[in-house]
Amino acid sequence: MDAKLPMSGNIEVVRKKINMLDLGPIKVKLMDHEEGKGWSLEKCNEVDIQYKRFLYLSVKYPQAIVPSKDVDAMWHQHILDTRKYAEDCRSAFGFFLHHFPYFGMRGQDDATDLENAFEETCRLYEIEFGQSYVNLAEVGRKCDSCGSDSCGSSCGWPGQKCSGDKRIVNFRPRPHLPLPAGAL
Repeated sequence: MDAKLPMSGNIEVVRKKINMLDLGPIKVKLMDHEEGKGWSLEKCNEVDIQYKRFLYLSVKYPQAIVPSKDVDAMWHQHILDTRKYAEDCRSAFGFFLHHFPYFGMRGQDDATDLENAFEETCRLYEIEFGQSYVNLAEVGRKCDSCGSDSCGSSCGWPGQKCSGDKRIVNFRPRPHLPLPAGAL
């Protein structure tokens, strides 16, 4: 993964700038049932807090900080608004925070590294914010892809993902998919 560039400014100033980010347009997209996730405003507001905390951890700590599934969904929508994302990164912490979507997919060792990084993220989140990163009571209650509570998918992060047609697809690791030399 790319090394993070040094932040510009005091970490508390950076925290305040992150908390001031206007993610309203991102929430509108996530609430859309066709183009987004069909989330409620309440869910968007909850994930907004988690996402901003994820950004804070990402710039404060040098190690990989792993997004939860919901945080990753918000991050993806933010990134898709390329101008806003680039400006938000520049104004909040002074550099473009890159997303590396292949972490955990490059073999068993990489998958183990992802799980370890997620555990460390959970630990840091609890230390910094006094709350659990993910609500374990909610993990797996509804499938993220098909909406069912009985498709057999755990839908937790890290874990399994329903393909939408009731088949369970293990999205990590994928050692059976050979990658071209230098691809990752």
